[in-house]
Amino acid sequence: MHIDQHRGRLRDRIALQATLLEGAYVAAVAAAADRADAPSGRTAMLHDDMVDVAQEVQAEATEFLVRFRPVASDLQFATTVLGCCADLQVAAVAAARIDTLHGEVERRVARAAVPSLDRLASCVYVVVSLMADAVAEWDPSAVDAVAEAQSEVAAVREKLRGEVAAAVVRPEADAATVLRIDTIACLLERIAAVSAACTRRLSRVVASSQGSLVARA
Repeated sequence: MHIDQHRGRLRDRIALQATLLEGAYVAAVAAAADRADAPSGRTAMLHDDMVDVAQEVQAEATEFLVRFRPVASDLQFATTVLGCCADLQVAAVAAARIDTLHGEVERRVARAAVPSLDRLASCVYVVVSLMADAVAEWDPSAVDAVAEAQSEVAAVREKLRGEVAAAVVRPEADAATVLRIDTIACLLERIAAVSAACTRRLSRVVASSQGSLVARA
């Protein structure tokens, strides 16, 4: 198999991981609005799928480096792919944890105590969606849009921290539930951060990858 085909296979697998993460995120957050106490289970299934793809990425990247004489751009490409793979797995674990915690938080109470939580979830979805599109299209120009969306996440997260602090000290508030909400917010923040990191990795490697293809032509 030609080196370009190996590159394409690795890109496709990372794109699949990004798509699975987007699906896992949607399953974790959307199901929280109307389900009973039990987690949906779909997030865990998607996480398992991501682990399977990650194992394929590890094997494919190793073969990529062993079969072809690596130049600097090849090493950077393989390192970026493996880094994205690791980041996406971290985000998938966070999504699975959100899925579990949402089952322990009554939505009416959450909206009353920390109204910014839904807004934060929406902002994080924008980051995840932009990242998934960037990885699928191998598009480094998306890094600015992802960074802008992540800035919005940071702003909402700061507002949410204030709401959590105010809710915890209210006598009528269930402090344990409020702290679970804050944990969910931390996990949302982590998903946004690793999604942005994937996009930044992509932007650094594409130029050198394209340069390598020109040199080989």
